[in-house]
Amino acid sequence: MKNGKIKIKFPDGKTEVFPKGVTGLEILRSLPARLQEEATGIKVNGEVKSLPEPIQEDSEIQILTFDDKEGREVFWHSSAHLMAHAVQRLFPQTKFGIGPAIENGFYYDIDLDHPLTPEDFEKIEATMAQIVDENHPIIRKEWNKKEAIEYFKQRNEDLKIGIAGGAGRWHIHLFTGRFY
Repeated sequence: MKNGKIKIKFPDGKTEVFPKGVTGLEILRSLPARLQEEATGIKVNGEVKSLPEPIQEDSEIQILTFDDKEGREVFWHSSAHLMAHAVQRLFPQTKFGIGPAIENGFYYDIDLDHPLTPEDFEKIEATMAQIVDENHPIIRKEWNKKEAIEYFKQRNEDLKIGIAGGAGRWHIHLFTGRFY
């Protein structure tokens, strides 16, 4: 479409025009409040994406919720990052590996100088809730390997340097915010 506009087709067949680069978050604002609260991600032309990612072309979309398998995966992946932010806030010396969604939840590989206790888990959970309440923006960046490795070197993230250096793709997506 011309004039910097794109067509977004919804699962019900309805089509709306939005500015090129519209995000899933911005599209959600035009949808019912319940869906705004339950959305965990978006499927764009069959590809699962995070809600802050821009959409650059005419697309068919589906808003994902926790009821969808892909929606749970997005939620758990985001939860893993949230947990990592909480752990880093409580234990700044922590080194991080990967934090994927798995079949029934998520985990994060960490290198910490002491074993975590049940009390630590309570503190982590409380800190996660605090971070959510702070409502920090999440910024998605796409970097090439060299940029990502340099970023991790500045942060002394040895595990991440190894992961970025071994990544098979040339671009690496990083999600950052004021708290990380």
